[in-house]
Amino acid sequence: MSAPQPKRTLTDSLMDMLPAAAITSATHTEWHSATFSGLRSRFEINIPGENAAGRAETFRACLSEHPFNLWRYFVADISVLDLSQQHDGVTLTIEALLLDE
Repeated sequence: MSAPQPKRTLTDSLMDMLPAAAITSATHTEWHSATFSGLRSRFEINIPGENAAGRAETFRACLSEHPFNLWRYFVADISVLDLSQQHDGVTLTIEALLLDE
């Protein structure tokens, strides 16, 4: 039986999923509904290299099913809003809704 993975931040988890990528911007806004509270987070991530488009598509395909184990939050929703080809790679725009545990 393997030991449970330590809880991480969403930033750490995204960077684990996309080695050699770089977060170029990140914003976090408090979010509340009648019954829940948390954060709405948006990231711009640059994936460099020849196979950037392939890596971005693989990432997009598995993102919503990824078993995030975050400190303090539960990932209620996460998706790639935009994928744009750049001269040096691909830029992804990702948005996530994180609920307080």
